[in-house]
Amino acid sequence: MSLAAKIVPAGIRRRVATVLIAAVLGAIVPSVLLIRGVVGAIDDEISESRLQLSQLMAAQGDRLLTEAFFEIDIMATGFARGPDGEFLTLDTSEARVHFGRSAVFNAGVVFLDGEGDVLFAEPNHTFDAALDGDALLTLAAAAESTDRTVSLPYLSSATGHVVAALSLPVFGSDGARIGTVVGIVDLTDPFITDLIQPARRLGNTGHADLVDERGLVLASTDPSHVLTPGDHPEFYVEMAQLQLATLRKVAHSPDPGDVDQSAVHVMAYAPLREAPWGVVMGASEADTFVRADRLRRRLIIFGLASVATVFMGIWLAVRIIPQMQGRRAGC
Repeated sequence: MSLAAKIVPAGIRRRVATVLIAAVLGAIVPSVLLIRGVVGAIDDEISESRLQLSQLMAAQGDRLLTEAFFEIDIMATGFARGPDGEFLTLDTSEARVHFGRSAVFNAGVVFLDGEGDVLFAEPNHTFDAALDGDALLTLAAAAESTDRTVSLPYLSSATGHVVAALSLPVFGSDGARIGTVVGIVDLTDPFITDLIQPARRLGNTGHADLVDERGLVLASTDPSHVLTPGDHPEFYVEMAQLQLATLRKVAHSPDPGDVDQSAVHVMAYAPLREAPWGVVMGASEADTFVRADRLRRRLIIFGLASVATVFMGIWLAVRIIPQMQGRRAGC
């Protein structure tokens, strides 16, 4: 029997090693759980921030639409009234002044009489566009509505751009309808498209869409998606029906030529209050959680290095140190 074994018997060394390993594992397991909790909390915080950003973008859209309806309300004063408030005629000069000052309805304004016939349109091609297709149906729906409305977006035959009509009925003092003011919004205008541009800062795959009640894209960080179901058709249709703020991992249907071929995106949806539309924004799962994944990898590497160091110390304590003591005792 060696001197090392006499000084520290094997049974004692095994018990000491077992106790040390158990102590290390007892310290490691809570640390691992803590790390998982911290990284999970970071994932949740990132997800929540995405949802909040989409809600801020939707709130900005609501603010713009509120201002647009305010402009329509001002334009409604173009309907001249008599001393008793009865409808006399449409002051077209005042209507033109309002249109010239409008920052929202650069695609045109249309004034309808109580029967739904066009009294005035500015610019002139707005009236031409009102004579065919979706524009005619939009004006007819506006003339029948008793409340302010936002139309289904459509492709303008006059400009080739996607537009939507905001309308407001005008009533006389006797409660009879005397007309309707319709303002046409060009959804390719920067004051609309700028709403979704912040999504480009979400990483290489960051993107956003403004979608309507059909789930079709009205404005997008990828203009080729306009008036299509976009990259997430099932999700868009579902959200258009639910109209609830939602964050979800969804399947990605990339175009063949897209740089981003990831299978899953983390998408946030926020509905608007002033229109049956919603803002959808997100990025690939890898881009969304890149910081959390980087932290997770660093913690794993650090943890493994720490465990290896501790077990090396245990091995030295149990094996080498008693041998060194035995050699000294034999001197």
